[in-house]
Amino acid sequence: EKAQRLLFDKQGGVWQSIVIMRNGEMVRDRDAKVITPGDEVAVLLPVAGG
Repeated sequence: EKAQRLLFDKQGGVWQSIVIMRNGEMVRDRDAKVITPGDEVAVLLPVAGG
């Protein structure tokens, strides 16, 4: 549940501040949900600090 709040907004979409990468390339079209076997997916959360 905590992970869902970190990743998804109240409408169920991925927060715009989160970067999703598929096979080393940033996913720009968040509606494209095609992930095939063998794909590598990375989810990068924003980090604050200095």
